[in-house]
Amino acid sequence: SLSDGEASIACVMFASAARKVGFELNDGAEVVATGSVEHYAPQGRTQLYVTKLEPVGAGAMDLKLQELLKELKEKGYFDPERKKPLPWFPKRVVVVTSRTGAALQDVLSTMKKRCPAVEVVVIDVLVQGPGAVPAVALQHVSTHHERLGVDAVILTRGGGSPDDLAAFNDRAIADALFRCAVPVVAAIGHETDLTIAEMVADERCATPT
Repeated sequence: SLSDGEASIACVMFASAARKVGFELNDGAEVVATGSVEHYAPQGRTQLYVTKLEPVGAGAMDLKLQELLKELKEKGYFDPERKKPLPWFPKRVVVVTSRTGAALQDVLSTMKKRCPAVEVVVIDVLVQGPGAVPAVALQHVSTHHERLGVDAVILTRGGGSPDDLAAFNDRAIADALFRCAVPVVAAIGHETDLTIAEMVADERCATPT
């Protein structure tokens, strides 16, 4: 049943829809229910037939993130044993980030100072907003790494709010990193901004530098 504290309505949610909920439902949880109100004449009952259920408020994003973290951990995405070692001396490194971001300049200037012999290839991607899909760039590098002669990848961006970092906290980026054929170093935001991308990547750096 759904209740607003004063009135309540009985609800029905079939198993096919319930399997897609994606979070654990507890008494007292605040939710948005989508569906249709129908009357079941044989029992004289009016019910809400729920087709979609979502958590409400600021905690909704965190709840979904915690559920994803739990699933990825159970599937071994964070296990140190599956992580690839970094090459001792890479010849060509791909940097996946925004070409206009400060993070790229940090990486380029540091690499030039420390080892200018390493060739750098930049793949320009959006790092926040609806069009941010760094996972697609990683999939491309993984598929064509031999033809491109890529030894390692740096996935980076500057700091930001949880909304800004959403593309680095989703299932797509986790899958892309988990399946990437070459080692990936993730340097996302500030030291306190720990993302799923950094947890799945082969190596995490506290800052882009």
